[in-house]
Amino acid sequence: QWLVQQGARHLVLLGASTPAADEAVSAMRASGAQVSVLAADVSDSSAMARVLASIREAGPPLRGVFHTAGVLDDAMVLQQDMDRLRRVLAPKVAGTWALHELTASDPLDFFVLSSSAAGLLGSPGQASYSAANAFLDAMAHLRRQQQRPALSVGWGPFAAAGLAAAEKEREERFAHRGFDSLQPEEGLAVLSGLLGTSVSYTSIVRFNVRQWVEFYPRLAQSSMLSRLLTEAKKAGSTTSGLFLETLRGAPALARGGRLEQFVREQMAAVLRLDVTRIDRDTPFKTLGFDSLMGLELRNRLESALGLKLSATMLYTHTSVAPLGQHLLARLFPADAVLEPSSTQPDANEQDRLAQLEKMSSLQLAAEVDAVLAKLE
Repeated sequence: QWLVQQGARHLVLLGASTPAADEAVSAMRASGAQVSVLAADVSDSSAMARVLASIREAGPPLRGVFHTAGVLDDAMVLQQDMDRLRRVLAPKVAGTWALHELTASDPLDFFVLSSSAAGLLGSPGQASYSAANAFLDAMAHLRRQQQRPALSVGWGPFAAAGLAAAEKEREERFAHRGFDSLQPEEGLAVLSGLLGTSVSYTSIVRFNVRQWVEFYPRLAQSSMLSRLLTEAKKAGSTTSGLFLETLRGAPALARGGRLEQFVREQMAAVLRLDVTRIDRDTPFKTLGFDSLMGLELRNRLESALGLKLSATMLYTHTSVAPLGQHLLARLFPADAVLEPSSTQPDANEQDRLAQLEKMSSLQLAAEVDAVLAKLE
């Protein structure tokens, strides 16, 4: 629709037909544009060759390409297999390469690749998607070296459009981690300014680096983020730091309750539930926790409390009450009175936990997901 508003009069669109898409196409045609809608898999080189042959035969010369296809299949790395990887990589990697090769003889003015900020920053649970977008960014540089037009834009999440907006839970998760959504009209304004320039790659994202690093503390060591993080820290103490300061100033008898309430609030933020729905004795597994959520909660607590927490923390302290007591003992050993719990591991479980402690975070996440699947 934006292209038509800019004066484009011949468009070929590849994609599935939906009522909303059909309505948009009708409006474009009513404004004087010739719009063809074809069904083809962009990763199928033979199918794309047929599409391009029909374009060259029926219409004016092909002058521009917008490649916007994408697929998500989120999972931790150890849960990936070749079929899942191919599903995510195909539209961006195979599709981009097919368009790159098959349009070599066309007099293109632009070749725009719709990438993602995940290719720049990474995204937990989206290793395949991050890699697919990093490929687009590299392809833009390659085409520029070959004196061919190219622009790859690593977009942040959009409101009302795109893969993030298609699933409200994913959009909310991004927001909690520091990514505010872009409006479609903002993206189009930026894109308009980029077309025709010498830029081959850029990323456009509303990004709170301090919030992102609070979720994933290891990123504080990133050379790419270090300068941004230094600037962000000049704004003052984080909310998490203020909580720990307040906790230290509280009466000893009140610390346990306040810490437990803080754990409930962090869990509510991760699960995107009202805090009143999280009882101190409810097992984590019944709340719908998965490995990514467990990692997010651990990172939140590490950042807030200034502690290095075990990868097996949620495996050994399986509800708010014992977890709160464990954290209290770490912070204020003299204050803690550990409550007996029926969830304490027996001797065999202790051996298993010793093995788990030696695993990497990714290996442990896969183990936890396997256990949760059996419990379900």
